[in-house]
Amino acid sequence: MSKIELIRVDFRMIHGQVIVKWLKKTGANKILAINDAIAFDPFLADIYRMSAPAGVEIETMTRDDAIRYLSADGGGNEKLLILLKNVEDAYYCFKNGMPMPYLQIGGLGAGPNRINVFGAVTLDSADARLLKEMDGAGVDVYFHLVPDESKASLDKILSKHSFDLG
Repeated sequence: MSKIELIRVDFRMIHGQVIVKWLKKTGANKILAINDAIAFDPFLADIYRMSAPAGVEIETMTRDDAIRYLSADGGGNEKLLILLKNVEDAYYCFKNGMPMPYLQIGGLGAGPNRINVFGAVTLDSADARLLKEMDGAGVDVYFHLVPDESKASLDKILSKHSFDLG
């Protein structure tokens, strides 16, 4: 039976912090990179697969394929590190049945109407609303960049910033 070791939102998907620090911390032997655009881009999917260290498989999946895969427990004895590109992907997967007891926010880049809330992590009101809904439904949403640094709860982040949560 597959075991989910980490579910992380990170717009960079697979990069040094994930490959070096989070793989070591979790002991995962498979990364699921979940995002429709990446799954449908064979060139980008190949780049991600080639970045895998020895002993770690990287598979790109659409959101719907990932939900089916995780719901059916198609993974055998895999230890999974699940990466989602953005909050919208995480919300979609959660609302459509992907097991998600917690969600680590590790990287969300800058853009219009986004503010820095934790290190280089940014949120806008739309992301804040979706995360608040998930948190209220029982998902432990927290912000954590790298294993050797502190993390912060969603409530702590939201208490410091004024987002339109209506």
